[in-house]
Amino acid sequence: MLKETLMQKGGIVIQAIAQDFIGMEVDDRVPTVEELAVRYQAARGTVQQAITKLKEYGAIQLEPHGHLGTFINEINYSKLMEICGAGNLVGVMPLPYSRRYEGLATGIYATLNHKTGANVSLAFMGGSDRRVQALLDGRYNFAVMSLPTAQHYFENNHTIEISQVLGMHTYVQAHALIMRSDFKGELKRIGVDNTSFDQISMTAKYFQNQAIELVPLKYAHIIDNIKSRMIDGAIWSLEERIVNDAELCYKSIGAQRHDENTRAAIVVAQGDVTVRNFLKRFFDAKNVENLQQAVLKNEMLPNY
Repeated sequence: MLKETLMQKGGIVIQAIAQDFIGMEVDDRVPTVEELAVRYQAARGTVQQAITKLKEYGAIQLEPHGHLGTFINEINYSKLMEICGAGNLVGVMPLPYSRRYEGLATGIYATLNHKTGANVSLAFMGGSDRRVQALLDGRYNFAVMSLPTAQHYFENNHTIEISQVLGMHTYVQAHALIMRSDFKGELKRIGVDNTSFDQISMTAKYFQNQAIELVPLKYAHIIDNIKSRMIDGAIWSLEERIVNDAELCYKSIGAQRHDENTRAAIVVAQGDVTVRNFLKRFFDAKNVENLQQAVLKNEMLPNY
């Protein structure tokens, strides 16, 4: 019955209004029929019928308060997401090769699946270029990357928008130049993942006045290639397993305290109102960060 309703003439308006409600909660004031009619360039009767259908389906219950307006009395996010065709959402983030990424995945997964009305799962893919393209191809509903990377894609006319930004050190603790502990001499062969904007930009900046050979590698394979002497070093995320590895040493590439590269960001495709409003309503950055810290401190096991 729902599918038949959405295929009717007013189905688009029903979905559009459902998208609006996803970003709202109980006790919020609802726009008037006139306001919604203008917003969606629809007849008042069509808007009124759409609201009636949402009520009949059990997605919303409204309560009028006279001149104060109409307010949400009950809301069923699961049914709203179903109406918008987004009952199952999939996000994509970097490969969970570090405890920090495992903690980030745990925080995102737990937060977006807790009483949200949606079934959210996570996929993992190396290279920010690949994640953005997969998002724009419609394979995923949102993507995780560093804040500067998200800003780079947005400023270079990729049809994405930054939905959420987390705090410092949520993406990585820091970046550093990683080498073998026994390395002697001048750095010549430097590993770089050409699909990672962060690594490309930081490598270019750090070695801008040096003659080096860039060796293209997948990000996850770089440390193994340093250990096997295939490359001399690389700019890489400085995590506990690197610091505690006797075969490796590291060198600071500059002050990290205010480095925006350590902040995680969530991006969505431009115009995806459903996912944008879902994240606006349910993405709790503080809760994600707290869960990430719990994983980092071994207070809870990763779960994603």
